[in-house]
Amino acid sequence: MDRLKAPAMVSEGRARHRDHTDEEEAALVGLLKYMARQELPACREVLKSKVRDIINTSGK
Repeated sequence: MDRLKAPAMVSEGRARHRDHTDEEEAALVGLLKYMARQELPACREVLKSKVRDIINTSGK
């Protein structure tokens, strides 16, 4: 099931803290899909840089 389209599920007990909003996660998913279509590797350095860009754009 697609996490971005699924209803929010909260398990009993301690809930998981989310570091990113749905919009930020969607932006990252879009980037990863684009990179996959272009056959570009999603290396850790590139992903960290793009996540920082997304967070900076959101104003966090």
